[in-house]
Amino acid sequence: MGAETSILENCEIGAKLPLKADVDWVVQEAVQKNPNLPRLAIFTKKKKDCKREVDIIALNAKQLKVLRHPAIVRYILSGHSADGSYLVTEFVKPLETVTKDLSPVEICSGFYNIIDALVFLHETVEISHNNICQSSIFVTKDGTWKLGGFEHACHFEQLTPKFLENCRALRSQSAISPEEKADNLCISSKAMHVLDAYSFGKLAEEFFDQLKELGDLFKTFELRIQDEYLSRDPKQRPPLKCLLTDRLFKYENHFLEVKLFLKNITLKSSEEKTDFFSQVVSMLQEYSEELVGSQLIHLLLSRFVVLNKDAEEFLLPSLLIPQQAQNNDSSEKSSSTPCSLSIFSKPVFKKYVIPELVNIFKVREVHIRLLLLKYFRYYVELFEKEEIEEVIFPQLLLGLRDVNDKLVSASLHAVADLVPILGGDTVIGGPQKQYFKEGKPKVCYIVQFLSIAFIDSSVYSVTFYTYKSVCKYVI
Repeated sequence: MGAETSILENCEIGAKLPLKADVDWVVQEAVQKNPNLPRLAIFTKKKKDCKREVDIIALNAKQLKVLRHPAIVRYILSGHSADGSYLVTEFVKPLETVTKDLSPVEICSGFYNIIDALVFLHETVEISHNNICQSSIFVTKDGTWKLGGFEHACHFEQLTPKFLENCRALRSQSAISPEEKADNLCISSKAMHVLDAYSFGKLAEEFFDQLKELGDLFKTFELRIQDEYLSRDPKQRPPLKCLLTDRLFKYENHFLEVKLFLKNITLKSSEEKTDFFSQVVSMLQEYSEELVGSQLIHLLLSRFVVLNKDAEEFLLPSLLIPQQAQNNDSSEKSSSTPCSLSIFSKPVFKKYVIPELVNIFKVREVHIRLLLLKYFRYYVELFEKEEIEEVIFPQLLLGLRDVNDKLVSASLHAVADLVPILGGDTVIGGPQKQYFKEGKPKVCYIVQFLSIAFIDSSVYSVTFYTYKSVCKYVI
């Protein structure tokens, strides 16, 4: 309890996030006072209603506390206060707040995540969610869809008409199947998935208009949802795991392919990694840099990727050299390496890649640091001065004092790149004094001799000889 209180006391609670659905809870952003700690989300009950006496926050927390899956909202803590129950999770925002801005690729990726979470619930822990709808789905800062809203979930053995009747008034009407509305439920132990299958079909239907531009891929998916998962006959609804192999997720969807590969990179063979990284840059360039930066950059710069030799050869040059920096360097411009295919422009690089690099610079591993320093000169100008002073420069100074000579040398080069930004006095660490003087000849002095050379052609050779002698002496 002390730890819970401590976390809440060290948070600044923000405004309530907007919600369109008629739900009994509110969610607020909580910013921890320690800037190195991530933002959180706090769920509390919206209002007290005599008709709705169920503590939905406590019920949701009870389920989330024991469920661990990448596509399920991550539980942090829960408890009770004078205002009632509260639930703290990783920072997420309701899906309905971002639906209008979603591209077809993002929607497909989101569908896959929710299906994956439901397959885990049905096949592994034998739980029925019972309320699949937009208000039970949340989006993380990198655009990942996650399943939440477990206040009406139950284990298969508890899934009875009586249980569903008791919570029907609190559930989304779109998530309620036709047989339940008709009070004609016949729940089979071999088909416990049918209620969630139907509600997922209704959820998918809400995004059909945004998926139409996918053409034939969408048409196939649409027909499958309508004919199978929205069938009025529960026996015709197949398990949701069958959808994971749908063409919408498997063919020509390189974005999802990249995302899934990176998430499961530790399970891939060396041959699979070599094949993947040799073509990943061309796959990423099929999509907008904003989409790649917002949703994939954390995975692209994960430890297992950065330490992979194939990623180092094929991916990292294109990832760590901004487009404008690459264009300004003739040696890189003429190179045949993948760095000629830079993924991000400077503004997008600064927005998404720089925050990741700031965190990675805190990692004290030689190979990772050497890779960062290899491309340091290309992106150093994109750091905020405060980031350089508080993180980058101190980390470089540590590298200067290391026993590894390669790291010391690379760190020295990087420190030199900081001089135009911080100034020599800051980088060197003491007052500066002028020891050298400017010795270049003045421009007007040279022009004077050039003029003499062309005034009188009869003394051309003598004047030219004198000019060459003087210049040699001055230089």
